[in-house]
Amino acid sequence: MDAWRAALERVGVFVFKRSFDDRDVSGFCLHDDLFPIIVVNNSTPFTRQTFTLLHELAHLLFGLSSMTTVDLSIQGRFSPANREVETACNRYAAEALVPDASFPWSQLHGGNLDAIVDDMAERYCVSREVILRKLRDRELVTSDEYLRQAAVWASEPARDNGGDEGEGVTTQRNQHI
Repeated sequence: MDAWRAALERVGVFVFKRSFDDRDVSGFCLHDDLFPIIVVNNSTPFTRQTFTLLHELAHLLFGLSSMTTVDLSIQGRFSPANREVETACNRYAAEALVPDASFPWSQLHGGNLDAIVDDMAERYCVSREVILRKLRDRELVTSDEYLRQAAVWASEPARDNGGDEGEGVTTQRNQHI
């Protein structure tokens, strides 16, 4: 997280970490041409903080302000355009953290999926959900399998490696004025 934060600050994105009373809010960003801001909830697991930072950066690159929560159920209420933006922001963050070019796709065949996901999450220092999302995007698991497993992980207590909090969903978005 610190290296990503420093890199963003070097290019003019102000990054703050604060503890929020509501752990369901992962962070937010405020788009501004001169002073873009990202605020990350530092009471969430480390892997969520890093994913949130990059997810919010993607919103800034789209010229949008946003607030991201862990509640995946609300995504169904988004307009198609907002769902596309949300998907793009999730993919951006996932690609930055787990580049397709370095992902060992050949190791996925013939093994225990849970063990593979656990191993890859540990190797890349991300949540299991980020890895499972990459598998879903490649159609190696179905959307139903992804949602079912993400719900299981979300209901588990935080793991020692920073939790398994997944990606989150932007719940509020305003076009830059």
